[in-house]
Amino acid sequence: MKRLFLIPLVSLLGFAFVIPISPSWSAGTLQVTSPNGGEKWETGKKYAIKWVKGNAGATVKIQLLESGNYYKWVAKETKNDGKYVWKIPTTIATGSAYKIKIVSTKNKRVFDKSNENFTITEIVGDGGSISVKKPNGGEKWIATRKYAIKWDKVSAGTHVKIQLLKSGKHSLWVSEKTKNDGKYTWSVPTSVATGSAYKIRVISTSNATVKDLSNSSFTVTNGYCDETLRITKPRGGEIWRVGKQYEIMWCSNSGKSVRIQLITSTSSNPYYFNLVRTINEFTDNDGSYTWKVPNSTPKGSRYFIRIRFWGVTGTDDSEKFTIYP
Repeated sequence: MKRLFLIPLVSLLGFAFVIPISPSWSAGTLQVTSPNGGEKWETGKKYAIKWVKGNAGATVKIQLLESGNYYKWVAKETKNDGKYVWKIPTTIATGSAYKIKIVSTKNKRVFDKSNENFTITEIVGDGGSISVKKPNGGEKWIATRKYAIKWDKVSAGTHVKIQLLKSGKHSLWVSEKTKNDGKYTWSVPTSVATGSAYKIRVISTSNATVKDLSNSSFTVTNGYCDETLRITKPRGGEIWRVGKQYEIMWCSNSGKSVRIQLITSTSSNPYYFNLVRTINEFTDNDGSYTWKVPNSTPKGSRYFIRIRFWGVTGTDDSEKFTIYP
């Protein structure tokens, strides 16, 4: 609380009057009016910082505070005309503890700051907009299955790219370029680790500031897969033709490498398998391998794929399928 001390003075005419003296400096009449608390501003967009210029002199400097501490200079010197248009840099971190501080350049004790905090969020659009609709939080997607990523295309240009994030960091590109038609069908690779901190980001290829992110995290799992090796393709009953390429798929969370073999059995002894050929002696345990069926492979209806871990106990055989010329 300020206390006023009254000092009597006597003029030459004999009249007494008093002058109030304050032992502490008053900030004067400079006053921040916008942002003054509760606003939500987006990076990449322009906003007007406003103030009552008061007795701050000809120029002022403008500072951004976070949690009461200096964060960055908005302007080191600008006219004290009560308004400054600021385009918020995209490098500023999102947060809800920001304030603006304005200080007289002639007297640093003349200043004011926002009464309450305002929020800075990541840009939703700059000359365009995107809004991710699916996945948008809570979904459980299973590796090897297909899902539709959906978004409102609005005015983001003709193409977008789609990014998978885990715990806020880049995990992989779902697509580095696809039509901005609001939908992309994605077969979740087995290389995506089981986790519950995934989000999808859709970004305009013509303007990187036009983007959006899932509101909340979704989960990726391996379905019924665990450390036990299981072949998921061929599933059984397929007809694979010589000279054509087919995808062999499996699921497991164990082991770094696998061996892939083609085996066969006879109707007289269906539980006795013969090795036809080793498709790959040593390949990464990434859940997928593309194989071109050699022309020399004999016709048959009792073929199987066998996959075996390298260095870890575990083998699985597919269901029966046919190879045909």
